[in-house]
Amino acid sequence: MKRYKYKLVSVLVSILMLVVISSCASLQDSWKKLTPDEKARVITNDLQDQLNNAWDTVEAYVQQNPQHQLIFKEKIAPAFKAANSTLRSAMILAMEEKITPDKVYAAVMPVFKDIVDACVAIGLKLSLPI
Repeated sequence: MKRYKYKLVSVLVSILMLVVISSCASLQDSWKKLTPDEKARVITNDLQDQLNNAWDTVEAYVQQNPQHQLIFKEKIAPAFKAANSTLRSAMILAMEEKITPDKVYAAVMPVFKDIVDACVAIGLKLSLPI
């Protein structure tokens, strides 16, 4: 019985791996077919999602550690505002077909770094791409 169960699990895992590999291949093909501005839009949307998640994390951390409220108000919140503004500008440029993914990253990384640095100063490590 155990041998049969082992074979069944092996077959199911093999089928699952094939499905995952084929899904990744089709996803890569879809990505390659996008124009640079479409890729920039996808990237800006993803970066905005990451920024929103980071905001929620920082906000929760500061609520649990009120001694960091001043740094939050003076450094972290303005850094998030700057990042949102930069992303908004990149999204507009992407819709106008005037920006590439490389330019999105070049514009956003410095403001994301400011957020990460300010958060590290209060003892919080964020996983924003910098």
